[in-house]
Amino acid sequence: MSNCSNEFPTTGVLYDELTVGELVPGLIGCALAVIVIGIYFEEIWFILHHYPHKTQRTKFICLLGLYPVVCITSSIAVLIPRATFLCELVAATYLSFCILLFVNMIVSYFGGTKNLLYVMSDEKMPFRVPPCCCLFCFNDLPFNRKYLRIATMMVLQITIIKPVSLFIAAVLWTDDQYTPGDESAPKNGVFYTNLTGMISTIAGIWGIAIIYRSTRPKLPAYRIGLKFIGLQLVLIFLNLQFGIISLLARNDIPECSGTRDSLVRGYRLHHTMLVYEAFLVSILARFAYRRLEPELLSKLELENEVPKTDDNKSTGNTTKRIL
Repeated sequence: MSNCSNEFPTTGVLYDELTVGELVPGLIGCALAVIVIGIYFEEIWFILHHYPHKTQRTKFICLLGLYPVVCITSSIAVLIPRATFLCELVAATYLSFCILLFVNMIVSYFGGTKNLLYVMSDEKMPFRVPPCCCLFCFNDLPFNRKYLRIATMMVLQITIIKPVSLFIAAVLWTDDQYTPGDESAPKNGVFYTNLTGMISTIAGIWGIAIIYRSTRPKLPAYRIGLKFIGLQLVLIFLNLQFGIISLLARNDIPECSGTRDSLVRGYRLHHTMLVYEAFLVSILARFAYRRLEPELLSKLELENEVPKTDDNKSTGNTTKRIL
């Protein structure tokens, strides 16, 4: 292993060392990334032609854009190893934005925060949900403005803290102050930034789970469960998956090869797997989003079957109030 290095190789060095067995999965991943981009454009076409509300269209397009963004950034990280940290920063920032947007989408289904609080006034907020269900012993709390604000702030903080922690790690890496895989030793600021990022991620997952679990029974026709699973899977793949791979890398799995040590090869494996996983989750997301929402469906039926009278002008908002 004397010729192995924990530095990411340049493309010239990488492609001289790659075997056919290592090259083929990367090429397949690039092909899958192209397919995901094609699926995404088809989804945009459907949304633009079937959803009249501009705000709703924008939210769906941004949320569905998560999967091509993950595919593109991971493909670049596989093809150009030294762009890995930049790609991870872009993917993590976009994911954080989508988490906040998902919460905003749930609120919009109720017609705004005021209507949400009114509809959920007799319900409880289950704070004892994963990933912190075993750490706190308090019971479910009332669904009111105070606790909704707390859960929302838990989601909001991840859009700031997680990208900033990754940015600091990337800056220290460019200055040779940080070596991937050395996060466990608190010998520099990376340990604390990574610890902060991990706590931020857990808090964000907890906040979105609280809001989702609270409102899910009121939204049975919106496939909110599939939408949440699609977002949660990407969050798990981006954060948990590499933790497992880095643990294996410390035991020289996969083995050192050429100028790449186990962890550098682990990064390549991680991003290759991300492309495959994002492709599968994008199919699930297409099933969840590429459909007419109940509110829109009712509106189209009214326009096609019921004459427009003064009594019917306000009917389009009924679904939003009643859900």
